[in-house]
Amino acid sequence: MAENDREEDLMAEFFVMSELEEGEVLSDEDIQEGLDQAAEEEIARLLEAFGGTLKRTEELVRICKHSEAHRRIHKLTEELECTRKNSKKNSEALRSARRTRMHSEELGSNRIRAEISFGAIGSKNLSSERDGARSPNLS
Repeated sequence: MAENDREEDLMAEFFVMSELEEGEVLSDEDIQEGLDQAAEEEIARLLEAFGGTLKRTEELVRICKHSEAHRRIHKLTEELECTRKNSKKNSEALRSARRTRMHSEELGSNRIRAEISFGAIGSKNLSSERDGARSPNLS
């Protein structure tokens, strides 16, 4: 029962971490701090399960490495790293989209100005051609 509660707590923590706002990135220190805390909690749980003391630290480390919690911590670490990378990619894509939009707006306004200028010049040329075309025919 306590194992299920522990697993739910870890999953809830991961859910909160995975709900970062767009562009928000966890630092390596934040990730390491979270992993250290989870490892400390797992060691405390193991100490309690083994009567509060273990004579050899190596044995505790071996148990931690092979425990389900270690596998969950490793999986969460990978998922957090993916979330962090995706967050960076999303931020870069958003910046690129903003630059592209600004550039296309700039090009669009230049195109409109060019069309207005060309339209004014073109209408003058058409008027001149019409006037010039009528004059020779009338003479």
